[in-house]
Amino acid sequence: MPHLTLEYTANWPELDVRQALTAFNSILIESGHFEGPDIKSRAVRLDHCMVGDGSTAAAFAHVTLRMLQGRSTEAKRVLASSLLAALQSMARMDDAAALQLSVEICDIERLSYVKYAT
Repeated sequence: MPHLTLEYTANWPELDVRQALTAFNSILIESGHFEGPDIKSRAVRLDHCMVGDGSTAAAFAHVTLRMLQGRSTEAKRVLASSLLAALQSMARMDDAAALQLSVEICDIERLSYVKYAT
């Protein structure tokens, strides 16, 4: 725990996914809320997606951080802001292209979460 998912559109080829995941994991570790080996991060490239009515070639990326419930709203806000700032720092797209970035923090209910690890 936690689980971090980066979804990004295929029309953002400039995104260095490895760099993004490394930056996100560093933020989570440095927050003091998580141990390195507990963090699971992944990226999903979206080949079929649309923004609005599809009339523009807008790109987007969305980070979802799922973690066990119990952290304060302020802690979640700080994590969300830090993850968004890291994602913004990677925005090197052509100025003519529209890009939307977002972060969502989700609680996982402790009583319904199960896990197996060796």
